[in-house]
Amino acid sequence: MERKRKKKSKVLIFILAYNAEKTICQTLDRIVPIEKYNLEVLVIDDASQDKTFTKVLVYKNNKKLQFKLTILKNLHNQGFGGNVKIGFTYAIKNSFDFIALSHGDGQYPPEEIPKQLKPLLSHKYDAVFGSRMMTGLDALKGGMPIYKFIGNKVTSWIENKLIGSNLSEFHTGQRLFSVKILKKIPFQLNSNDYHFDTQIIIQLHLLKARIIEMPIKTHYGDEICHVNGWKYCWNVCKEALLIRLQKIGIIYKRRYDSNIKFNKSYHSPKPMGVMKIHELAINNIKNGKKVLEFGCSSGIITKILLKKRCAVLGIDKNPPKENILKDFLKIDLDSDLTNLKKIKIDNYDYIILLDLINHLKYPEEFMENLKDCFTSLNFPTLIITTPNIGFIFNRIQLLFGFFNYGRRGILHPSHTRLFTFKSLRNILTESGYEIIEEKTVSAPFELAFGKNFFSNFLNFLNKFLIFFSKKLFGYSILIKAKPTPNLNTLLNFAHKESKKKIRF
Repeated sequence: MERKRKKKSKVLIFILAYNAEKTICQTLDRIVPIEKYNLEVLVIDDASQDKTFTKVLVYKNNKKLQFKLTILKNLHNQGFGGNVKIGFTYAIKNSFDFIALSHGDGQYPPEEIPKQLKPLLSHKYDAVFGSRMMTGLDALKGGMPIYKFIGNKVTSWIENKLIGSNLSEFHTGQRLFSVKILKKIPFQLNSNDYHFDTQIIIQLHLLKARIIEMPIKTHYGDEICHVNGWKYCWNVCKEALLIRLQKIGIIYKRRYDSNIKFNKSYHSPKPMGVMKIHELAINNIKNGKKVLEFGCSSGIITKILLKKRCAVLGIDKNPPKENILKDFLKIDLDSDLTNLKKIKIDNYDYIILLDLINHLKYPEEFMENLKDCFTSLNFPTLIITTPNIGFIFNRIQLLFGFFNYGRRGILHPSHTRLFTFKSLRNILTESGYEIIEEKTVSAPFELAFGKNFFSNFLNFLNKFLIFFSKKLFGYSILIKAKPTPNLNTLLNFAHKESKKKIRF
């Protein structure tokens, strides 16, 4: 019986390119064909302002290549980290086994990738980093400026100390990964900037991924550096400090918790009246618009929207007791979001979540799933409201050791999650939303003291203090936001944009 041939491993060499028309072809020339693997080279032009894309296209058409060459061009510049995310998404989507990152400016040696692949093929390691710092002063001999050499050494030392790692270099741009390990890392939550590189090292470290460094030669030419050195240094050191603080329980960053489990259930809010923050939200919705209302509950907000001649689709765990909605969709927002895919969300003008997000156990997952429903660039406006746990009265209580839930207000027992302006903003931005506007209102003193002069005075004082700090004196949070394209959408647009360029 003939033995079944062993399937070749699929390897993707991913070349990041931005304004690299002078160097990209020479870099591609340095790629060594690898017979043992099914090799593909992917070049993603990050919306370069020069002829990088055209240069690669001409190169592909004029050269007899021994590997498959794919050229994509981003619709808009995604930044270093954003471009890497798209490349990782391409590798996962196309079932590659390994991915090797290099740069189109020729600083890093793509010719050494075959040698660097060997530790991954043995399955003893999950990642291979090409280090310029393993061989004494060779990086300086290769043209690395002395200030970059010193900065690299100092920041790598700080990062090692804070993270608990032992890498010779944190800032190399030539890295190889097992795609299997990338699937375990929430890299989509990382920065689109250059400190993406540090963030993914931290994520690998937390997963106890097996990393090996291999020395590589350094080559600095006349390429233009697009990195703000001081900003980059601050960001990488800050990330290392953040994970140190997270380890001792002082802060929490979701991108550094890849093992998070989502328990899916929620309690639908049942307001007894229209709150100030809801009035503010409704005033932001123009008459006669299409509105998708998550958590329509008893239908109080829905009635007001219908009076404004809005077409409303209500979504909740249970339908309103009054039959006020023509269109209603029953969904448990913590467990069943499959039906959302059936809705043409892009056709709505507004999506509102009024005091809903604080009832979800894992709003991060909800916001990410919601974003995945958008397939075009015609995005509606999201209006989100929630109580502000950073309200000064809560801070004072905590100062004296009190944290008591109550029957109403910010600390209602049904509030599963609590937010400040910053924490809500972080969830939205990390889930891929752009913040348009932030507003707040004063506390409902009339509920505590009745409608009288004293309540009116407190409301006036509260509004005055909000002018100085809404974070401290704002009782509730209102955020208007818009989704940004998800990674799959960006990849699809990159394909479309590339086809357009090829036609011309």
